[in-house]
Amino acid sequence: MPGVTLEGAAAIEVIGGALPKLTERGIIGAEDFPLMRHLHSVVGADEPLNMPWHTFFGGEEENKAGKG
Repeated sequence: MPGVTLEGAAAIEVIGGALPKLTERGIIGAEDFPLMRHLHSVVGADEPLNMPWHTFFGGEEENKAGKG
């Protein structure tokens, strides 16, 4: 998303960019903050959106409507 001037995009750049450094230092785990990590890859690295739903709330299979 080159050239985007939204404050949210700027926050994603800063916070998402800090996550690998925090992970390397052992402050957070590699599995922590999956949404922010993915948003950073989309906004900061211009990668395609491919939301990793399986990493949220225990996974998508258990949360499908009609199961329960």
